[in-house]
Amino acid sequence: MRHGYDYPITVDYSIASYVDSQNYSLSGTVDMTQTLTDSVLGTSTENVRSYGVLARTNGVVTAADGHSTSYYAAPGYFHYLATEHGLITKDVSH
Repeated sequence: MRHGYDYPITVDYSIASYVDSQNYSLSGTVDMTQTLTDSVLGTSTENVRSYGVLARTNGVVTAADGHSTSYYAAPGYFHYLATEHGLITKDVSH
C-alpha cells in the first residue's frame, strides 16, 4: 500500500431555542481528524476542533462567537493554531 487516507468527522449541534428566522439560539461543534499514511513518507495527522454560537432576538444578532484549534503533525514537523473570538491566540510550529 502506497497511500492510506482516513477522514472521520463528528458534527454536534443544538437548537436551544427556535421561534422563527429572526429569533433563535444555535450552537455547534465540529471535530475532524485526517490521517494520511504513506509507505515512503510516513504518517501525518491533522485535527480541527471548533465551537460556535449564533443567536438573534427580533432580528438583531445577540450572540456570535466561537473558538477553534488545529494541529498538523508529520515526521519532523508540527503546527498548532488556536483561535478565540475570531482572533488567532496561538500559532506554534517547528
